[in-house]
Amino acid sequence: MKLHRTIPLLAALLALGMLTACGAGSGSDREDEMPAPPAAAPMTAPEEDAEDPDAEPVAETPPLGETGAEEPIPPPEPRTCSPETGGQDGVYTNLVDVRIGSHPGYDRITFEFRAPKPNPGGKAGIPRYEIRAARPPFTHDGSGEPLAVSGNAFVDLVFHGATGYDFENYEPTYDGPAVLRAGFDILREAVRSGDFEATLGWVLGLERQTCWDAFELHNPDRVVIDLPKG
Repeated sequence: MKLHRTIPLLAALLALGMLTACGAGSGSDREDEMPAPPAAAPMTAPEEDAEDPDAEPVAETPPLGETGAEEPIPPPEPRTCSPETGGQDGVYTNLVDVRIGSHPGYDRITFEFRAPKPNPGGKAGIPRYEIRAARPPFTHDGSGEPLAVSGNAFVDLVFHGATGYDFENYEPTYDGPAVLRAGFDILREAVRSGDFEATLGWVLGLERQTCWDAFELHNPDRVVIDLPKG
């Protein structure tokens, strides 16, 4: 009787063990058959240098501090005025008047001469003169004392064989001022720089550099100097 009871129990245990083994093997087979998840694609940064054929062109921005403005136009070169001479050698005459005036397009200074009375070997006419551009400092002819002339550019004028004094009594034949303050567009002032040993000098102070136009007139004898405003 005991043997018959043991056999069915062993059979049941054996059957239970087989079922358990089959379940475990079946699950393992399913896991092996499941496909692996796809690998994530590597992330890449966008290409900065890639060009879009449909993109609008973009104007380049100038570097900081550059405005793209045109180069400034350099100032014109200073004028060069050639020295000028005129008049006649051998003339020995008196200065009697100096006049200044401003006209459309030019300023003018006029020197008027008259033959000495009595005439001790003198000769009427226009004395030899020299005109040239000059630079300060200036001095009085004869004394060498400093001479102040107002202006930004200057003209030196010298008459040889002329004086503003009578030859006999040494009375002045020119009794006008030694400094003519014009204040014109070009001519600021005219300053007598000397009257010594029949050599008469004047310095013209100008607002800016300009080249003169000198010419001679007669009856009475005059030297006219025009200073263009342009």
